[in-house]
Amino acid sequence: MNESRTTRTETDLLERLELPAAALYGINTLRGVQNLTVSDRKAGSEREFVRAFVIAKKAAALANHDLG
Repeated sequence: MNESRTTRTETDLLERLELPAAALYGINTLRGVQNLTVSDRKAGSEREFVRAFVIAKKAAALANHDLG
């Protein structure tokens, strides 16, 4: 991949869209952000969300381990 590119093209069933080359998300996430307003929370609360998500994932992993 050419490191100098600032965007990349992704395709889904609807069309092709340009995403930032360094984005850690794909076309489905981009569509969700563009089309679905779930809350009025703005950027900056990601750290709390990630922490809560990790806690939930860890709890699930521990429960699965205990259940074999």
